Amino acid sequence: MKKFKIDNPLFNLMDQIGDLVILNVLWLVCCLPVISIGASTMAMTDVTLKMAAGEAPAISRTFFRAFRDNFKQATILFLTLLVMGAILFLDFLISPGYSGFLGGMLLVGSVAFGVVWLWAAIYIFPVMLTFQDKFKETLKKTVMISFIHFPYTLAISGIVLAPILIALWNPEFTVYAFPFFAVIGASAVSLGASYFTNRVMKKYKQGASQ
Repeated sequence: MKKFKIDNPLFNLMDQIGDLVILNVLWLVCCLPVISIGASTMAMTDVTLKMAAGEAPAISRTFFRAFRDNFKQATILFLTLLVMGAILFLDFLISPGYSGFLGGMLLVGSVAFGVVWLWAAIYIFPVMLTFQDKFKETLKKTVMISFIHFPYTLAISGIVLAPILIALWNPEFTVYAFPFFAVIGASAVSLGASYFTNRVMKKYKQGASQ
């Protein structure tokens, strides 16, 4: 019979689940002021990127350090994305009110730019954490990377959108799944996306460190 070891896969899995629960709670609490959602999400991303890379970060310490150090930049990025997303969503809603060519162009444009907006949103915080660039440069690199690494972009988009699509497809299931998501959902999604994001950002991190 095998002896239990501290590096037993089961123990490692339980330890990681515990870390994700703690991280999820920290993220939720720090999102409560609403304006701090960007900083809280960036801090969570910093932790999950390290976890996905095989590191064992101190969850609370790493989270709050990233939250503090990146608060201003992350808040500006979040508010910018929020405003842009609201404009695109409004365009999408009003497009059926216009007939003919104008309505079609408005609909196609809002959907196309909405996709680019989504891709920018999923890369924006990893790009900032990697390069520590100014606002404009961060946005430019984010869009460029999302197109260059299109297959990974699709995979990350699928992970991020999956909970939303499931909620829309089966609202009743969402009611039962909500407690699970409230405890670990956001951090689990972030970790899943981080496995792919790390592959994308690996060579950029090497270049940035030289």
